Amino acid sequence: GLDTYTSLEEINNTLNQMKATLPDSMTAMQFYVHITPILSRIKDGHTMLLPPASVLAKSNSDSLFLPLRMFNSGDKLYVELNYLPEDKIPNGSEIISINGVPAAVILNTILNGMMRDGHNDAFARWALNWWFAEYFSYWYDHPAKYQIQFINPEGVLQNVIIDGATKEAYNEYSCLLYTSPSPR
Repeated sequence: GLDTYTSLEEINNTLNQMKATLPDSMTAMQFYVHITPILSRIKDGHTMLLPPASVLAKSNSDSLFLPLRMFNSGDKLYVELNYLPEDKIPNGSEIISINGVPAAVILNTILNGMMRDGHNDAFARWALNWWFAEYFSYWYDHPAKYQIQFINPEGVLQNVIIDGATKEAYNEYSCLLYTSPSPR
């Protein structure tokens, strides 16, 4: 059923293009980002790609993450919960860009590399809502600081720079608010 939603010709063209554009060397994360767009072509809800477990373990122990729980709707991205100790970005704010990358580009890039069931991207969007910080880090790394442009709930455009959070701090705060993820 590889060609259920996309012709084998298009799948082969995508794979050939990926192969032709492979650099001589790359990190595991660069390879992951390079190959994941095949998922949006295959559209098989049972095919999922994640970075190597060793990379994820190191990332979870040594890296900083975006300390915001996000909600995506169409090509827009909103702050559902601010995990920061200070209230620099109010819940409900619409994110315009993160580190200069427009929210619509971030969403399109990440969703293009996530599994889906046919033309339905509902699972990918649900997963991205719950694990946005992780998925964001796969494509955009783990900066120590995040430059955020957003529109607050009163409609005012603002720019702030926030510090990344350790995975431990991120999880501790989120556990105070939720006990387990559930579909919307």
